[in-house]
This record gives sequence, structure tokens and C-alpha cells, in this order.
Amino acid sequence: MWNKLYKYLIILICILTIIGLSACTPKNDNDIPTPQENLDSSESTSIETVPPQPTENQVLKIQTGSNINDGARISGSSLNMELGEVYTFSMRVYSPLVEDGSSGLIFRQESENGWSQKIIAFKDASEFQPLDWYEINGTIDLSDYPSGVTEPPVFAFAKIGTGARKVATIYIDEFTIKNEASGKVVFHDDFRGPETAFIGHGSTIDLVYESLIFQTKEHTAIRGEDPLEVPSLKEIYADYFLIGTIINPFDFANEPESINRYAIYKHHYNALTFENDMKPDAMWGPRDIYTVPPVPEARLKWIDEMVKKMLDDGFEVIGHTLVWHGQSPNWVNLAAGHRDRSEGREYKTYREAHENLKLFINTIAGHYYNHPDGLYIHTWDVINEAISRGNKPIDEEHWGYHTRGAIWVPEGEQWHSPWYMAYENETPPDGNPWDYVYHSFLYTRLADPSTILYYNDYHMEARDKVQMVVNMVNAVNLRWAHDTANNPQADLSFETVNDYLQSGGRLLIEGIGMQQHDNLQTAATHFNNVEYAIQQYITTGAKISITELDVGVPGYERGQLLSFADEVKQGLHYARLFVIFKKYHEHIERVTFWGLCDRRNWRPDELCHIFNDDLKTKLAYYAVADPEGFIAEYGN
Repeated sequence: MWNKLYKYLIILICILTIIGLSACTPKNDNDIPTPQENLDSSESTSIETVPPQPTENQVLKIQTGSNINDGARISGSSLNMELGEVYTFSMRVYSPLVEDGSSGLIFRQESENGWSQKIIAFKDASEFQPLDWYEINGTIDLSDYPSGVTEPPVFAFAKIGTGARKVATIYIDEFTIKNEASGKVVFHDDFRGPETAFIGHGSTIDLVYESLIFQTKEHTAIRGEDPLEVPSLKEIYADYFLIGTIINPFDFANEPESINRYAIYKHHYNALTFENDMKPDAMWGPRDIYTVPPVPEARLKWIDEMVKKMLDDGFEVIGHTLVWHGQSPNWVNLAAGHRDRSEGREYKTYREAHENLKLFINTIAGHYYNHPDGLYIHTWDVINEAISRGNKPIDEEHWGYHTRGAIWVPEGEQWHSPWYMAYENETPPDGNPWDYVYHSFLYTRLADPSTILYYNDYHMEARDKVQMVVNMVNAVNLRWAHDTANNPQADLSFETVNDYLQSGGRLLIEGIGMQQHDNLQTAATHFNNVEYAIQQYITTGAKISITELDVGVPGYERGQLLSFADEVKQGLHYARLFVIFKKYHEHIERVTFWGLCDRRNWRPDELCHIFNDDLKTKLAYYAVADPEGFIAEYGN
């Protein structure tokens, strides 16, 4: 009997235990009481909000509709303002840009209750940068009010700008109103409470933690990955254009760091440009002699070994450059002195410089035509940086006066390209100083008919320079269309370059290279200028390449890391460029980055590239890989 009672007792205890556990355990997540459910249901709030935490700063978020007047409103009475007084106000504000139509923030007095609409303060979209707050302050004068008015005006936050039909997000914090005479604070909202006096007008308003605006993106942003473990840029853009970068001889070394860099080249790029080693003084020096030196057979053999390696690994090789005043040996166009200093400088004559130009191009460019080992150069940057505004009008007639070149010289010292100056020395009656431009392209075409000939320059989006380049390209190509002595497709009957193209003619200047050395201090019109430039260069019939792309961020030093905010800004700059490049991909042959990582760059203090010093991805990589997605994520 006791055994039976004992058994029943055990069973009863187990049943009670199970019932008790079940009562203490929620059936699902919805059974867990939320802080919102614990709020007094009788309290009236104008927004849904998360209960404030003392350690978190809370701000007002206004998500507008598409109407330009949508925003948030508050009455002067709710601000404890009185007629006849003058008030000062201050606040912190932030508003991301509106995609496809920039917007901005406006604080205004509304046209209600006898008051007329009046702008009190505004901040244009161009003044906002990603992840930055700004302070706005000013004065509201109610001392002189319209006849018949009995209460203060209504005030509103709204968006402004060209994106009138686009929604916008506005953040407000630390909104304070003071009586100017007494200095007394009559209204203050730090938005830490459960409600606010602001009311949505065609918009939704909410209280959010400031950390959620910026830091969530920073903490979750994917970056710092191994470049070999992320999608290949050359594959992403396989249907658009070649993706290139620069290379140096040390990248071919048989040591771990060089092997890793070369593996990154193979993963992401399909076009390579020597940074310095195919420039004129490197290919056929020495630099400081004035007579023609022996043909650089050993140098050519050494370069050939690297060119063969690149071609075998599937890269297109870009030759940079044949004619450039910046890094050329003296013997080609100087008779004495130094090309970088005016003192004691003497030039070769037109005839001497002409012969040396022809010899140099025939030797270097001609080396890769019908090469016994099958080596070739895909593209030559024939001339680099010849355009510099002269003292003549920017028109087709005077194009040659703007080919004097440019270089960094002491302030106040006049300097022109030694090529221009040599061709100006004893110019024959039927010649011009700018004939070196035509001769450079002519002799390259004759030396290697298989390669593509480019003109390459910086600031190619500047409106004046765009016109000067277009004039030069058209003039050179029309001269080629008439050059029956050297061009079997030429005919003197062609009136325009387009006539020549329509007949099936091949251009002499076949490509225009836009270097695109950018930085974050460019003007707001920069991207419009880039697109305009591309449109104008298309009219010449030439291909276009972005040849030396990087985006600098001033204010840093080599070896540092960009702040998250600056990484976003740099990424957005790259993204907006690539949106343009993709739009015109049928005319763009190649996009080349001028460096592999931040420290492998001619501007190492500006941290220009998509990979950092440790060869890890920056946000700029993801901006390039998916520009539209990056703008959607960080640009709004």
C-alpha cells in the first residue's frame, strides 16, 4: 500500500513541476512583455518611440513624403513664444543627400493665422557631407507682427532643392529657443523623452538613437577583407570595359609580398601599365646627355621579360608614354641646360628635334611591332599632358597654341614644353611649333600599325580643357585624313573627320585618356563636368579610357586609416564616377586605377585607393563593385 502511495506521490510531483515550468516559460517571442506594453496606455504620444536609455542620445527623425512642403511642424505657442518679443534659436541638424536630385533642410515660418511664409534658416544639400552634424542658429523676430494677428506663427522643418519629388530624411537634435532680451530658455527639446511637441505634416516622425544613424552602418559595414576573397572587378565589368592598374618591376620579385600583390593583379585586373618604367627617360636614357646614346638593347630585353610575363598571364599591356616633357632625356630636344629650370636652357632646332622624335618612336614603339616572340603593346599613351592654355582663343583655328605643355615650376616662372620650344626654334616656313603633336602620332602609327594610339592628360573634365582637347584631336585627325603620303585611306576631299570615318577611315588619335586624379575637395559640379567631358569626347569618334584613377582624401598621412565617415565619402565619390562610366561603357575602353593600394601611390598621404596599406578592402572597393547599391546604402 505504501509503495502505491509513494508511486502516486512521485507522479503528482512531476505533473506539478511540468505545469509550473510551462507557466513560467513563454510559448513564443510574442509572449515576452515589451517595454512599450508596460507604458501607461492612457498616455497620449504623437509618435512611436523606444524608451530612452540614459547613456544613449536620442534625436528627432523626420521622414518626408514626396511633396516639397512635407516635414514637421510646431506652433509658436507650443514653443512658449509671445508676440512682441525677439527670440534666438539653435539646433543640430543632419540630412543625407537625396538620390537623383539633391535636397536640403529648411526651417521656416508658415503662412497661417495671418502670417506670411518666411525662410528663417536653411542648409543646402551640398553643404551636408555623409555622417556629419551641423549647427544652425539664428533669430526669430516677433516684435513687429501683422495687424490683427493674435498668436505666434507656426514653424516647419521641410526639404528644399531640386529633389522636390524625392523623399528626404531630416534629423534634429538639441532644439532650443531663448528670449533674446532676458536670455531665458523658453523651450528646449533634446528628444530624450517619450514624446515631442513636433507634429508630422505629410511625413512620419520618430525618436531614434543617434548611434543608429551612423554607427550601425560602421559596425556592420563589410571591409577589411582579403582582396583575393572578394568578387573580381574584371569579372564584374567584363561586359563593360577593361579594369587596369599600374605595376612596377618589384612586383615581379619572387618574394611573398610581391607574389601576393601579383596574385591580386591577376584576380582583379586585365590591363597593366608600368608606372614609370616605360616613360621616355627610363626607356632610353641617360637623362643628362645631349647627344643620341646607343640603342638601349639591354633595357628593351629587360622590359620584354616583364611584358611577356604579363601577356602570358592574360593582361593587356599599356605603353606609358612616348612623348612627355616631364620625364624625357635631354638628348631628344635640349641642346644645353635642364628641362626643369630656365637658366642656361637651350633647345635643339625644329629639324634636330623632329629627327630625334622619329628615331625615339621608331626604336621604342617599333620594337613591339611583329616582335619575334609575339610581344605587343595594346595601347600607347603617345603624348602625355601637352594641353595648356595659350594666349589665343580656344577655337579650332588656334588649337596648336594650346599645346605648350604644363609642368610644376617656381611661381612666376614661365615654362613651356621643350618639344614645343624646340620645334619653335628655326621653324621652317611650312611648319609650326605644334607639329610635334602630329609627328608623334604619325610616327607611332607608322612604327606599329597594330597598337591603339591615345592622347592622355589630367583635369580632362575642365570645360576649357575639354574644348582644347576636342579641337586638337579633330585637327590632328583631319590632317591625317588628308595625309595621302602616309595614310592609304586619305583623300583631300574630306571636309570633316566624320566624312573620313563614314568612308571607313581609321583615326590617327584613336583614344582620349582622362587621368581622373580626383579628391574629395572637388566642386559640387564635378560629376556633371565628368559626364559632359565624356559626351564631348565621344563626338570626336575616339575611344575613351580612364587612365590614372584615384580619389584622394586630404588631411591624412601615409600609414593612417581613413575614418569611417571619410571612407563613406571616398566610396561615394568612386561610386558616382562608376555610375557615369557604366552609362557610357559603349565608348569607354578601359578604367585604370593609378595604384594598387594606399601606400603604392604617388599621393600616399591621401589614401587614394580601394585597398588599404595592409592590402585589405576599403569601402571604396564595394563602391566600385556595386556603385548603385553603395549609393542606395550610403548616399541617402
